[in-house]
Amino acid sequence: MKNEVAKPKKEILIIGTFHFANPKLDIAKKNSFAILDYKTQNELTEIAQKIKEFNPTKIFVEWPYKQQTELDSVYHLYKKGLLPPDIKDEIHQLAFRTGKLLQLNKIDAIDYNDTDFPFDKVMISLKKNNQKELENHIMGFIKQIETDFNSKLKESISLKEMIYYHNTKEFRKTGNQVYDKILETGNHTDFIGAYLTSEWNRRNLYMWSLIKKKTTNKDERVMLLLGASHIANIKNLIDDTADWKSVELIDVVNTKK
Repeated sequence: MKNEVAKPKKEILIIGTFHFANPKLDIAKKNSFAILDYKTQNELTEIAQKIKEFNPTKIFVEWPYKQQTELDSVYHLYKKGLLPPDIKDEIHQLAFRTGKLLQLNKIDAIDYNDTDFPFDKVMISLKKNNQKELENHIMGFIKQIETDFNSKLKESISLKEMIYYHNTKEFRKTGNQVYDKILETGNHTDFIGAYLTSEWNRRNLYMWSLIKKKTTNKDERVMLLLGASHIANIKNLIDDTADWKSVELIDVVNTKK
């Protein structure tokens, strides 16, 4: 047999974040981070510059994939300096900022949200089946995420440190364990917990599918910016894919030229 040269892996910078604009749509209710203050804006500039040095050719974000045209329009206005400077969300503050530095023509929308997330029905099922211990376990995971985030805010933690925290092995493990426990909801004829978890996994699988479809052989490095709980799930998919390699933001920021 001829010796085959190993095919270089595509590198994907994975950045899991809390939602900068804090729309309070997640299960865990967190306080707001001061995204627009001077110190944080300087940090965002530094992060964007470091990502520029990493040199991704595509940036994928949590924006409905069916609304790519709308995202293109908003990004075009951003590059022209025609948007208000106080838009707080992570797409404007980090993805657009970095894309402009890289002179990218577009930011890629990959979110698939034609899914169901019946958390209220999970709670009803837990009460109906007298699964108080399991309910407390699930809510304990969620409360831990809330408490840890809000405690770090009180400590005046920097944005970089907050993002690093959301990308630790421990945080990702906790996020994935919530769904593992939800699987136990209900009796042997009630699969609402499994249904919710399958819908969550489906959303993440569809996003990973879109990343792969939108990436060509020319894209040696790309960037993925999603909510941290999505990254916790999708990282496992990336790591199980032979020709892809995940890269952490902390390593990119701390890389010396």
